Amino acid sequence: MKKFKRILGIGCLSVLFGVFLGVGSVNAAEVTVNEISGNSGETAVASIAVSPDSGFGAGQFVASFDPTKLEYSGYSIGNALADHEKSSGGLLDVNSNNAGEGKIVFVYISTEDVQEGGALLNLNFKVKEAGATQVNVEVPEFVNNQGAPVSVTVAQVAATAGENGISQPGKGTDSASTDNSESNNMTGTPASEIKKGETVTLLHYDEFKVLDATQPINWTTSDTKLAEVDATGTVKATGNGKVTVTATQGDKTISYEMDIVGESERSAVENTNTIITAILITIIFLVIIGLGVLAFLKIRKNKKSISN
Repeated sequence: MKKFKRILGIGCLSVLFGVFLGVGSVNAAEVTVNEISGNSGETAVASIAVSPDSGFGAGQFVASFDPTKLEYSGYSIGNALADHEKSSGGLLDVNSNNAGEGKIVFVYISTEDVQEGGALLNLNFKVKEAGATQVNVEVPEFVNNQGAPVSVTVAQVAATAGENGISQPGKGTDSASTDNSESNNMTGTPASEIKKGETVTLLHYDEFKVLDATQPINWTTSDTKLAEVDATGTVKATGNGKVTVTATQGDKTISYEMDIVGESERSAVENTNTIITAILITIIFLVIIGLGVLAFLKIRKNKKSISN
């Protein structure tokens, strides 16, 4: 009996060590923000984005900019936050009281950790002085739902000015893409084939720049089972097959046909990790039950010995 208990104890410690080892190997989250570029009087957008699988449940973000070059005009929810809100509740608070001094603070708290990658918030600005300028972001608080700190780095993404003054993320050599599932090629025509689970923001491409991003755009998809599109023109591939996404603004109509194939490598890895985690939790649960049963049997045996 003692030998069996010792083996169970070693097994339990091994499983727990494996779990903690796996948790410790998670990469640090990355928050990115693109540079603003445009002509005087134009509107530009700075997207504050987070890398996939960041695992934060609460975060405070402080965006600072040069008020002599930019004038804050509002915000819109990014594709990552919109996707997360579909499955989990959350609270977003944007404080722009000090926007005139070049500072905006927003806080997001969710009932579940955020795993989606992409834009959290899009900050809209009116360009007051032509040229390029940077919106800087600090993340003073970034924790998971248990209150444990999540490691995070902040990177700057270069940008080029698009038509109508829309600032587009570029290929800056000193920074990473805001969303690894989206093509780094932000000009020309979007790819006609993407993988299931990937996203593409159509307003980043030349043929869609004839639309005014500061005005309402009606986005539709021919099959909602294959692709979803949000108000920012970000398309998420959810099924396999051919689908057409259409943007309409006034008398302008632009359609994009894409073929969704297979499943993205990232999604496959996420599914595998989920299965492994479930197996480990099940093993731990069974080991704990086993130890509990052994303890109960020992207590029962001791009581019989005392009674005899």
